[in-house]
Amino acid sequence: MKAWTLVGPMLLCGAVMAQDVGFIDPSVARRRIAELTSVEKPGTEQIDALVALAERTIDPSLSSNAAYNAGTIALGLGDDRAESLLRKADRDAIDPALRAEARFNLAHAVYKAASTGTPPASPQEIDERIAGLTEAANLFRSVLDLAPDHTRAAANTERVRREIRALEKAREELERQQQMQQELADQLQRLAEQQQQQAEQTQGRAQQTDADSTQEPQESENKDAAESQNALSEQTQEARQRSEEAGASEEARDALDQAREAQRRATDAIENNDLEAAAEAQKKAAEALREAAERIRPEKSDTQEGDQTPQQDSVPQDNPQQGDQPPESDSPEITPLAKSLLEKERSERQQRMRYLQKTGRQRVERDW
Repeated sequence: MKAWTLVGPMLLCGAVMAQDVGFIDPSVARRRIAELTSVEKPGTEQIDALVALAERTIDPSLSSNAAYNAGTIALGLGDDRAESLLRKADRDAIDPALRAEARFNLAHAVYKAASTGTPPASPQEIDERIAGLTEAANLFRSVLDLAPDHTRAAANTERVRREIRALEKAREELERQQQMQQELADQLQRLAEQQQQQAEQTQGRAQQTDADSTQEPQESENKDAAESQNALSEQTQEARQRSEEAGASEEARDALDQAREAQRRATDAIENNDLEAAAEAQKKAAEALREAAERIRPEKSDTQEGDQTPQQDSVPQDNPQQGDQPPESDSPEITPLAKSLLEKERSERQQRMRYLQKTGRQRVERDW
């Protein structure tokens, strides 16, 4: 059976006249539903009319039929009322076939709501999407309780569950990456502090030299300062390489490149005995390292949209079609897992029937 299929009014066994003021006679409601579902391109006008019929029809089969058709049209149009209308149809429908189709389309509505919007960019957002997809998968699965041979429901159950597993893996990867970013940000903060200390030491030596113009910088001091600066430069280079694996933003990587360039200038200035220039370059390097740390830290970084979100499988969503009954369609080819779902459901159904014949009681089966 296809999704989003409009159905005509279910025939009643005898006419039931509306006694309450404001309610619509079933024969009138039946005719109006047929008229509204025969429109070539139904829109919000048909939704509003069907909603009114669902509220003012005393016969539950016609009320659920109107709610189903209104919800199906709303689903096709992206109307926010789709989910609530299809829930009503699923809850109130008397005919098992209509209820199965209402639940199937409800699963589509829940899936669509869970999949709408920008890709999740944090573990919390991924959890929210997983919650919505889990409800959709459970609804698709429960269609098989009403229609064990519903191959589309079985296939969509597998498809949505596969998407959930992909999101769970993405969440684990994102959490791992955020941990790396936190550790890298802490390391860069320490490097910034060390770089600032070196800048202050270099500045102090420069001031001493200016105060005593006859004092020449000692070669050993410059050598030690250059070695210390080179050590910080090497650590910054390693951090720059790790930033790629940690998924750091482009701004963070640019800040690290600026820090490395400032460190190179500082080393050259120290070797040339230009302590003022060296101290200034070291201050610039410290500032760039602090900026990189802030940009890499998870709570401050700009997550690249879609980097950690798996590509979603597309759940079939057919355009609304009109008809007196839910149309039958050729069974689509399904995967082994979906086929096993159908076979398991049939087997359990047969076991329940045999059990009921022997005991006359309903046994509660555990869901799988």
